[in-house]
Amino acid sequence: MSGASVSSDMQPQIGMPLAVGACVGRVVRLLPDGFAVKFVERQNRDDLERRVVRPTPLSAGGAKAAPRPHETKSPRSQHDSTPTP
Repeated sequence: MSGASVSSDMQPQIGMPLAVGACVGRVVRLLPDGFAVKFVERQNRDDLERRVVRPTPLSAGGAKAAPRPHETKSPRSQHDSTPTP
């Protein structure tokens, strides 16, 4: 694989260097919902998921750790102006 599409609210500049997991590349295209990255080194399809996806950390007891605050989603945005019943 020579690159990937990334869903994001950010729109980095074309040519900006960045890493997608452990895969280093540069932004080559802006998309309506993200951007496309071309990797510096071609990636083996079998290794790509391992290099891009971060494993879920385990707590000391061996269970999955609780999500970090930025990973949880609230049912309503604090910017939502719709009155609650």
